[in-house]
Amino acid sequence: MNDDSENYFKVYWRQTGVVGYPLASNLCDGICDVVDDTCLCGTSTTMSPVYTAMPSSMSEAITRLRIGSPDPASFDAGTFYNFTDPVTKITVFKKRKGVIEADSIFSFKDEIGRTLSLKNSVETVQIRSNDGFYSGYSFRNAPHFMSFLYSETTTR
Repeated sequence: MNDDSENYFKVYWRQTGVVGYPLASNLCDGICDVVDDTCLCGTSTTMSPVYTAMPSSMSEAITRLRIGSPDPASFDAGTFYNFTDPVTKITVFKKRKGVIEADSIFSFKDEIGRTLSLKNSVETVQIRSNDGFYSGYSFRNAPHFMSFLYSETTTR
């Protein structure tokens, strides 16, 4: 928790037995600290696979897979085992033979011929109470658009 961060982003709240989300006006439901006019909450992140078997269609994969991935060819040889579904033309790149996991990559050409590589994971941020327990509030992890490559970062 850091109350001087200026990293603002929209979140898509998931409903898991709670209604709404923590608000300063209701004292953050007693699970987080109220700082000025906002809630300051602890968080944890979970990652799980979207698919454990091949998607049934390209349109389904585009709808459910929300995280881009580097081209699997950019990884070292032997990093992945791959399989292409002869019906859907979707290729899955798996780190363990026969197992589709969260770090698997689905790759295919979309309807206009672009090759898409999408990570098979959904990443969820869980709001933690001040005592560290999961509060029931969660949202999809926001994408990160800043480069991690030193050559593409700005030195201050």
